[in-house]
Formats: sequence, C-alpha cells, structure tokens
Amino acid sequence: MYKVYPEGFDFTSYEQKYKDAFKVRITKAGNNYKKDQNLIDLHDVFTKIQNWPEINKIKSLVNEFPATLEDLLVLRPIEICEIYFAFRKLNQNEQNTINSINFDYDIFKSRIFKFFINNFDQINVNTCFYCDINFINFYKTQITETKKQFNLDHFIPKEHCKLFALCLYNFVPSCSNCNSGSKGSNFSYTCSTASELATTFPTSDTYDWINNMKFKIFPKNYDAIADLLYSENYQNFGIELDSSNKLYEEESKIFEIIPKYQFFMKQFINQIDKYRMYDKNFFNLFVQKLPIGKAAFLYESIFNDELRGFNQLPFKKIYKDIKDIFEN
Repeated sequence: MYKVYPEGFDFTSYEQKYKDAFKVRITKAGNNYKKDQNLIDLHDVFTKIQNWPEINKIKSLVNEFPATLEDLLVLRPIEICEIYFAFRKLNQNEQNTINSINFDYDIFKSRIFKFFINNFDQINVNTCFYCDINFINFYKTQITETKKQFNLDHFIPKEHCKLFALCLYNFVPSCSNCNSGSKGSNFSYTCSTASELATTFPTSDTYDWINNMKFKIFPKNYDAIADLLYSENYQNFGIELDSSNKLYEEESKIFEIIPKYQFFMKQFINQIDKYRMYDKNFFNLFVQKLPIGKAAFLYESIFNDELRGFNQLPFKKIYKDIKDIFEN
C-alpha cells in the first residue's frame, strides 16, 4: 500500500550501513581474536557460485550481475526483477541448484532486524506497509532488551529464489498477519516484464498503490439507511476498491485488504457521519465567528487529520479517500 522509502531518501549511506553489517571483522574475546565464521562462509559461498553454469546462464540474460556479495546485498528492485526473470527462464533442475545456495536467512535474521531497528526513523512509517492496519515498531524492556513488533516480508519469497534471501530491498517491514497469514510463500503476480514486476515492489520508486487504488464505501440497501446516522446501521454497508491497475488489485487480494477492512466498518462509517454532520457550511459559519486558529483546532478535534498523518496512525489511505468524497 505504501512505499517503504520516502522521497529524498538517502540510499547511499543507508546501503553502506547494510553492507557494513555483513563485513567480516576481527573481534577480541579475552586474549583471543576471532572472526565471524558465518560471515566468512557467506562470502565464500558467493565466490564459489560465480562460476556455476546456472549463474553464468543468468549472467548471459541480464545487463549486469553483482560481482561481489556487497553488490548483491543492495541490489535495487529493478535489478532484482531482472535477475528473477532470468532465473525463471532456467529449467527446474537449474532453479533447484540455485535454490540450494546456502544463503541462510535464519542465520543472519537477528543481524538484519537489528539493522532495520537502528534505521527505523529513516523509513518513518509506523504501520504495516501492506495493510496499514497493524503497527510495526519495537520497544526496549527495563533490562534494555529490544523487542520487535513487526516482521520482514521477503517480497520475492526465499522459497522461490534463494539469491534474494538477504537482499536489503527485498525486505518489506510488515505485520505478522500479512507476512505469514495472508501471503506466506505465495507469489502470484501476473507480470510479463521485469519493469512491470518492479512497480509492485514497495521498496521501488515506481511503486504507486496509493494513487492507483481508491476505497469506496457503499450502502447495500438505501432504504435501510434513510434518515439515520449511518453508524447506527453500519452492517448495511459494504466496501470495495476501485482499481486502475491490475497488479495492485492482485496485491490487494493477496493481502485480503477488503475482508480485513470490513471488520472495521463501524469506525469508517462513523467518520462519514462526521462529514455529513459537520460539512463545509458548518465550518464556514465558525470561521466567521472564531479566530482562524480556533476554527482549525475545532476541525482537527473532530476529524483528527493532522494527528493521523503526523503520528502515522492506521487507516491513513481509507480516511483520505473518505475525506476526498466530501471535500472535492
């Protein structure tokens, strides 16, 4: 639903921090010095696969294949898509060989989560990127232990292509329900080109679900809502997505957006009732009688637009769509 990285994001320093997290360093333990063997093995694995026939076949199908592990870790979404489409052209045995690569996400999982936690303020979104319902955050306990309240979805599931199991831009911070419950290892986008697939990546600068999808709330029976506060009969309303993009429509089905939002119908209808009761004429009257600052405060007290946006509260998109109906 939302882009992971905002406009003007400093990708250069961000990527360097991620690469640094996978650098082999010498650490001191008592009188001894040691290196992280998992990292050494990871770098060795990448060096070995460079000459695999299957990897050479992928190299022949793409403009550029990462020369180092560091380059692989920070592949941009369009580069991931190009390699993924090349991977899909391999036969099943060749794909199985590549998926035997020991890029073990579980070994490096805590390292990756630590990176995201340390850089969370740069991403600047507090709700699941897919559903915008559940908060994604972390907290520290009294013993300074950091506990996370989010998952990292592999946009291209690692079960589909192991090459991207550790790629920074293949990770999408999400809630456990979207990551494990709705999506799991499912990957059913019907894309015919790499650039088309890139538009579905929430980490891509071409991702634009927000401007291609619009929530619509409608009465199932007009007679049942006559002369009532709609919220008194909220069960009589349905919700749908008006789509101008087939791929984003597919995403919405994968993450079960409509069934999930239906559960919260009462609060959406309550917001609609507020717009019905306090329309522009109501506020124009108050603007004439109150200082502009107090009139603005009254508006915010009723609708909470700034609070929702500033604190990145859930349901930002659907509340915007409701507002647009009444104010445009």
